[in-house]
Amino acid sequence: QPYEAPDNPDVVVKTVEKSVPECVEQIVQVMQQKEILPRRQEEEGTGELFVAREMVEEVRAEAKKMPGLEVSEVDLQWVQVLSEGWARPLKGFMREKQFLQSQHFNCLLDAAVTNQSVPIVLAVTTKDMQRVEGNTDLVLRYRGVAKAVLRNVEFYEHRKEERCARQFGTTNPNHPYIKQVMDSGDWLVGGELEVLERI
Repeated sequence: QPYEAPDNPDVVVKTVEKSVPECVEQIVQVMQQKEILPRRQEEEGTGELFVAREMVEEVRAEAKKMPGLEVSEVDLQWVQVLSEGWARPLKGFMREKQFLQSQHFNCLLDAAVTNQSVPIVLAVTTKDMQRVEGNTDLVLRYRGVAKAVLRNVEFYEHRKEERCARQFGTTNPNHPYIKQVMDSGDWLVGGELEVLERI
């Protein structure tokens, strides 16, 4: 059957005159204009969350006076992921709004739609939450060494069973990661990270 050109095309791509990336960009722009695709946010920089080199000593001195939380090795690995910009647009551990978006929609919905099906959260015990409650900034330590500062903290309930059911489709306690989640703290703390050095 011969090709029938559409009477009123949404986009005409002249593939002979343009490169493949130019053609793709033309199609994406039209789809964004028609709100088929979300508009891309123009992000500055790398998304890294490291303290500026000239400010490290000042932030370290400030951290010595802050109440703190001891983090696990897995938490430290998430600090690395966040600090290197791999989870952008996140600026730190998820706040409740981001956590709920991740759980219910598998994406973040602020400013643009960003795929984020895995919650990046920091669980804390009730005892630790009560100990640091009322502070806006906390130092995160691994094996007693300050690794990062968490700013403008927000505590919220860690709905563990719901988290597991939504993320894994099961709450079976024999699943190793579900066991880890269920054994973790009853609270989550979110905020913006300032990481002192590469992990």
